[in-house]
Amino acid sequence: MSLSNEYQRFSIASRITGGKAALLLAGIVLLSSLAGCVPHKSYMEKSRQDKGLILILPGIEGESMLNHNIADGLKEAGVPDAIDIYDWTGTRFFMVGNMMRYQRNLRQASIVAQRLASYQRSHPGRPVHLIGHSGGAGLAVMVLEQMSRTRPITGAILLAPALSPSHNLAEAMQRTQYGIYNFWSPGDFAWLGIGTTAFGNIDREHGPGAGMVGFKVPEHMSKADTKLYDTKLRQICWRKEMLAEFHIAPHMGWASKAFVKDWLGKIVLSHEAGVTPALR
Repeated sequence: MSLSNEYQRFSIASRITGGKAALLLAGIVLLSSLAGCVPHKSYMEKSRQDKGLILILPGIEGESMLNHNIADGLKEAGVPDAIDIYDWTGTRFFMVGNMMRYQRNLRQASIVAQRLASYQRSHPGRPVHLIGHSGGAGLAVMVLEQMSRTRPITGAILLAPALSPSHNLAEAMQRTQYGIYNFWSPGDFAWLGIGTTAFGNIDREHGPGAGMVGFKVPEHMSKADTKLYDTKLRQICWRKEMLAEFHIAPHMGWASKAFVKDWLGKIVLSHEAGVTPALR
């Protein structure tokens, strides 16, 4: 779809939704301020690399305080692994354009897949986790789809994924040991309602994102692939108890340091202990 058609969709959606469009535009301004000129953050000491690797994929704003909070929250949870942020985005002047460049995003996903595979070769048997927020969560699925089934990573965590709810996750789930976790919120209507309807999800399907409505089992799937949704997809919807962990914004609250420490830290540490976490 051409860029002019994308703008036309947004213009129509803005007229229809009014206040929600204003919320989206306000959110873009906020994201820009959070991104700014932040220095790269990572915890990549050799001692940590010997324990495992967690790669964080930011949203369309690129490396920002949001993904820095995710890295810090994991560290504060006592996760011993190396933690790094990979900025897959191309521009901060038209951030939503980072969602729209499908072929470029496929190439970025390939770069990440190769990096993870390289780590697995140099550190065999070490745990590997992929965490993505918003557009980065959609890219995380694209990364998994390009990896080898014979060398799965430990698990993937999707925070408010800007990916269509009917996207077939079977290929991605087969490339994980413990599966995919999807954190979603029905209150995320500005970014993953109007935003993804107007500009499209990262897989270029227009409509609400899976970070707003959850993933649905696609029609006409094989029994084997359908079973993967029962065994390797865990969907956690926002609940009011998360307010105590400063998860107060439907889209950005998933990057609350307190939330990450309590929830994501528990997932990673449970995997590394060889068990599936019991999430409340």
